[in-house]
Amino acid sequence: FIDNIQRRFKQGTIVEKLIYINIAILILAYLFNTFNYLFESNNNLISNWLVLPANLNDFLSKPWTIISHMFYHQGFIHLTFNLIGLYFYGKIFSQYLNSKQLVSTYVIGGLFGALFYYLSFNYLEAFDSSNKSFAFGASAAVLAILTAISTYTPNYRVTIPLVAKFELKY
Repeated sequence: FIDNIQRRFKQGTIVEKLIYINIAILILAYLFNTFNYLFESNNNLISNWLVLPANLNDFLSKPWTIISHMFYHQGFIHLTFNLIGLYFYGKIFSQYLNSKQLVSTYVIGGLFGALFYYLSFNYLEAFDSSNKSFAFGASAAVLAILTAISTYTPNYRVTIPLVAKFELKY
């Protein structure tokens, strides 16, 4: 089983590799959470180490979270919707641009999402920066891939069976 996963990871496209990484991190988080529950520990170590905190001092003590937050998801539904988008938008992206550009777009999108989150939470009155707040998930990265390919090929026709046909620009 493990050999099959390793082989598929090595032979997979960059989109598939990103999907595998996101799934692996969710499984790892679920395993740690299960052990925490079984040993009656309130410490959610994985979440605490992977999510991006809104507080600057917390971020400075965990600077890797600027990257790790875009691979960690709160749950199965959160992961599923992000990976569906990554799969479909990534496939279109890969038809026109290369793997290096896709990874760059994913990471830069996640970084800008983190920056927007940090600035919003610390400088907009509507958000209470005194609360412990965290950002996580691949939403910004996936939307960056969608935005990039929609800008590159705005007239690309997408068909959702039994629902609609539309161009990416819409």
